[in-house]
Amino acid sequence: LFLSVIRGGLPRYSLDALLQKTGLSIFEMAHILDTTDRTLRRHEGHVLLSREHSERLLEIAQLYSFGEMVFGGLDVFRKWMDANVPALGGQQPKSFLDTSLGISMLMAELGRIEHGVFA
Repeated sequence: LFLSVIRGGLPRYSLDALLQKTGLSIFEMAHILDTTDRTLRRHEGHVLLSREHSERLLEIAQLYSFGEMVFGGLDVFRKWMDANVPALGGQQPKSFLDTSLGISMLMAELGRIEHGVFA
């Protein structure tokens, strides 16, 4: 199911929904997607995003859903995403959102937190 969605492209309005959920700015999302905020703003609601952008947005949506579950709330998870986390070399988790590997690392860290394993 996810593969067909990615291959077909997510509609632009899904980006708006994700911005709302994550609290990320359009500028932060443009950096994550390696594009400009102007490019993102130019698209209309039903325009389909590229495969690469669609895939990254789905990965981020999955991460935020998992983080919300692990932390027991979206607000708490969003604060963690903005914090300097020792287990991530003192970096902010949201700085890892620009690559699939970075998102996988965050998912793994959330799995450790979920099971009470703190590095």
